[in-house]
Amino acid sequence: MAWRKNGERDAEIWHDYVGGMRLVALAKKYELSPARISNIVGVQRQRVPKREKVELREELVEQLNWLRSQAQLIAELPPAPAYRGDKPIFELDEWGEPDPTRPVMDHTGRLSAMRSIIDAHGRLAKMLGLDEPESVRIEGDQTVRYEIVGVDPEALK
Repeated sequence: MAWRKNGERDAEIWHDYVGGMRLVALAKKYELSPARISNIVGVQRQRVPKREKVELREELVEQLNWLRSQAQLIAELPPAPAYRGDKPIFELDEWGEPDPTRPVMDHTGRLSAMRSIIDAHGRLAKMLGLDEPESVRIEGDQTVRYEIVGVDPEALK
């Protein structure tokens, strides 16, 4: 793909990335390595003005919170009857026959909503830096002791 200027290409890569394209897909589209795409995205990310980042982050947090609330409503719904094609599925009675008074319940929608909530939590944690490791300083005389169980210490020499 011939480009007049890399700046135009990089801006288009950023636009596609912000639009949801993954790095590997971008690398294929622009015939670049994923590492180069990652570098371009990083540079473009740094060019976004700080004020704009704050506003976008606040807007995204608001949207994610709304999505979580909607997914929560779905997760709290009772399970729906399960169907195979257009026919309901029933639990079997003691003779192995379908019992029409006991439909099999489908929890797929609820589980999908729960996964969406978990994904939104993860995205929020990442955006707000809550998933970053935290340094902890241990003060005082602390000794770490290791005990090797089930291995002959002489065999380790």
